[in-house]
Amino acid sequence: ATICKTIMAAGVVEYEQENVLKNLQDNIQLVSQQIKNGETRNVDSVNFDKEDYWNKVAAIFKILSIETTKISLAFSKKPFPSSKNTEAMVNELEKSILALVSAYYSLPLSQGATLHIYLQQTVLQILDNLQGFTASLSECILSESHQGRLLWTGGIWETVDFTLIRDNKNCTMKKLKETFDLVQDALGEMEEAIENDGQVDDFMLDVDKSNADLWSEQDKQVVVSCTGVVKTVKNVLKKVQECLHKHGQTETPEGIAVLDELVDVISGVNKKVDDFVCVIYAPVNYKILVQNGKVMSELTDQILKFLRDSTLTCDDDQKWLDFLSHANTHNMEKLKNIVHTNQEEG
Repeated sequence: ATICKTIMAAGVVEYEQENVLKNLQDNIQLVSQQIKNGETRNVDSVNFDKEDYWNKVAAIFKILSIETTKISLAFSKKPFPSSKNTEAMVNELEKSILALVSAYYSLPLSQGATLHIYLQQTVLQILDNLQGFTASLSECILSESHQGRLLWTGGIWETVDFTLIRDNKNCTMKKLKETFDLVQDALGEMEEAIENDGQVDDFMLDVDKSNADLWSEQDKQVVVSCTGVVKTVKNVLKKVQECLHKHGQTETPEGIAVLDELVDVISGVNKKVDDFVCVIYAPVNYKILVQNGKVMSELTDQILKFLRDSTLTCDDDQKWLDFLSHANTHNMEKLKNIVHTNQEEG
């Protein structure tokens, strides 16, 4: 009878702990969904103290790490905490989660849409890790498996430990670098394909391939001319980074707005470059290749026009703006002419 009572009591404790953890998961899911849906609140931007705000966010990150570590250690071995102690620790963790969410909503939109999106993604990543961590605690109770707990604890440490970007300019620089790196990778893929006659890797070369799977000599000429179009995009993005570094401003609403507009202008670059590179492989569809090249060339012109009209460039920049504009037109015309010549010969 005593053994039965002990087993029943243990079952009750596990059930109560499960309820506490399930409630925490539900609450995290609720606030995550609200943030994902883009819910915003009116915030007083006049009295906003930037340094004080980011110091508070950093302090909240530290508290989240401490509270998570406390719970993780408590569930590292048996006996696990009582349901009462579990609830007390979860309450402390919930307080820090609410502080994090409150801090997110306290960032004025006037600080920049790019910065706001960056903070949104960071907060959502932390909340996702916290949800995974909470689920892993249930695994500890039910199956005594600790692998998930350790992984999710490490994930939370990682997300709260990195240095946050604190202004719209540096967020824009980050977006630009990501775009530049992806374009550079795409150019590298094209150059590698040219070296391997249309195949990305040597191991993909196959003597049994049909002629339709291999480039003709004309195809190779066309693809070589395609690299010029992508190189122009890459060079434009490099100059954008230089302009942003020299002239990007976060002291005025106008300066912040220009940075957000720049992010909008370059937002389509990666997809358009991907679309262009995807059609260089045999059998090459010249019509789609030229269409995608034209779309990308037009976007390059839009970026250059935006730079000309914005506060990110000055009179001294007109020379290279003209040069890159002419290069963009020249490379696109060259591609169209080579395709036209090859189609006539074909």
